[in-house]
Amino acid sequence: MPNQLNPHHENPAGIQIPRIPKKVRGERSREKKIAELTQLAQTLDPYKGPTKQESKILKKYGITEFADPFLLTNQVLLLLENAIENTSYELKNS
Repeated sequence: MPNQLNPHHENPAGIQIPRIPKKVRGERSREKKIAELTQLAQTLDPYKGPTKQESKILKKYGITEFADPFLLTNQVLLLLENAIENTSYELKNS
């Protein structure tokens, strides 16, 4: 079932995936986005809640609800997965 927020992404769990704002384009920004989301996924402890810096990054990507650790983790991982898939798709079609 395609996700309503990203119709090209299969999302069997039906988790809402926030749209990533397209402020900056290009390969460098894609790499930066992937690196930033990877770092966030590695350091974020959803049970303790995000730090101020992590909160800033999460809000930048449209994640504003931090109460549910499972949902928070899945949103971060799905954003990362989408960023990687979109980069692969853009590189293949360029």
